[in-house]
Amino acid sequence: MKTREELVEAFHLMWDCYPEQVRLIDRSFLVIAGNTAYIRAGGRTDVRCNVGDPAFHRGCQAIAALNAGETRTKKTEVGGIIWESYWVPVAGEKDYYIHFTNGLNESIRQYNQSKALKTIKEKRGVYLALIDPDPEGSRAGAFALKADRERGGADRKPIMIQSYDKVKEFTDYADQT
Repeated sequence: MKTREELVEAFHLMWDCYPEQVRLIDRSFLVIAGNTAYIRAGGRTDVRCNVGDPAFHRGCQAIAALNAGETRTKKTEVGGIIWESYWVPVAGEKDYYIHFTNGLNESIRQYNQSKALKTIKEKRGVYLALIDPDPEGSRAGAFALKADRERGGADRKPIMIQSYDKVKEFTDYADQT
């Protein structure tokens, strides 16, 4: 068995560059470590992962994965996006597992984008031009802007935003004013 510090170090070596949020969690559901994406999204360590709405944790497979010593997965459709969740026991450790959900980033991105568009249009009389590094996203944003102008939005000023982090920044600002 490894020490907690060794587990955390190994976790960061393996998962810090993974684009989705990943956590190292113990059997009591305490978050021991989170990768860079998790921390950037506001995730914290030394907190229980199973707090909040019990319905959100209804499909949790953590204990089943730990007891069986093998990975458990679950697919869920959320807002038209497939979330594929994983509970992966740490090899050689009976009380630790890795948990992540592929598809979560896309859901957060869509939520933040739609919330920012709505909030800024309502509160600021402007429209949001999201310059997405993803070519599909840029095209979609350009079509949305063209449609907005055709509906009479030409007199509003655009706010050009280059990342989804900035969308959250503008949304938070608009919510405060």
